[in-house]
Amino acid sequence: MNRKYRQAVEMLFRKGFLRVVIATGTLALGINMPCATVIFSGDSVFLTALNFRQAAGRAGRRGFDLLGNVVFQNITTAKVCRLLSSRLPDLTGHFPVTTTLILRLFTLLHDSGNAKYAVDAINSLLSQPRLYLDGPAFKDQVLHHLRFSIEYLRRHDLLSAGGAPLNFAGLTSHLYYTENSSFALNALLKEGYLHELCSDIDTAESRVLRTLMIVMAHLFGRRPCRHSDQEYIENIVKRSPSVVFLPPLPTQASQILQQHNKQTLQIFSTYVRTFVDQHIDIPDTRLPLTGVSIGATDNQDTDAQLPASLNPLSPTLIRSPFVALSGHSDTFASISDLCRTVRSGVFLEENVIPHLD
Repeated sequence: MNRKYRQAVEMLFRKGFLRVVIATGTLALGINMPCATVIFSGDSVFLTALNFRQAAGRAGRRGFDLLGNVVFQNITTAKVCRLLSSRLPDLTGHFPVTTTLILRLFTLLHDSGNAKYAVDAINSLLSQPRLYLDGPAFKDQVLHHLRFSIEYLRRHDLLSAGGAPLNFAGLTSHLYYTENSSFALNALLKEGYLHELCSDIDTAESRVLRTLMIVMAHLFGRRPCRHSDQEYIENIVKRSPSVVFLPPLPTQASQILQQHNKQTLQIFSTYVRTFVDQHIDIPDTRLPLTGVSIGATDNQDTDAQLPASLNPLSPTLIRSPFVALSGHSDTFASISDLCRTVRSGVFLEENVIPHLD
């Protein structure tokens, strides 16, 4: 919604000229419009405990109402009870720039024909102080992450060399709220797996639909299951008419996603290596909790003190030297391994790296 239009609605509502405002969830969360009554009309998958608390908090005008009214219309009693009793999710910080955001910015720029308003909007977003709360060093990390996210988009045929969106860029950016599953879907589409699978829809409809459902469930519907002992499996799972545990991903689809993860790991390993080479010149020798510096001083000959039977480990550039003491090198088995064991001075969040385990 246009900012000036939204502000006009807010002022007219507060002054009493507008008695009822019908709003989407986004508007309800972002307006300064206290009211006497809030009505939730109809259920939605986006009506979560957090959205309910935010919107319901508008009910009750300070200085006018002792109580605010919240009305539920066409929402099941079970859903209402769940909303009222649910705990709010924990607030956790995330890396501010995601690959989907970068793709959407390029789409905005391209679709507008490099219009001034689009350029100004992108410059305004990337210059927000909240992106660089940890100072200039964190700004360098954001810019490096931006660079290698663009490299990822180009390698996977979502951006051209000139920055124009390609192929399934529109679909991937439209599914921004499912990241990283949207990039896994793009990998399957790019490699022709779904085209090949659906080519037999006329002769083997049941098999194709079941396989397609399994693939989509792996991409968008996986839910972690609590540890199940054998008694639970025998008494509950095996007696259920439903498929409780998701069947394995088809072999060909699994191989495509593994190759996709391998390429992504190579891209972001290079990102960390480049950032360390260019911006970090302090050795990673301090313990993370105590801050105590570990290692020999400059005037100590460490190699001379080692027994002849011991060979010194090769120094690592990307991996934390404390992890490398166990014999690990700068070769990583997975993106999770990279994020968990990267050296200090580099902020690398697994959730914003496009991959699907």
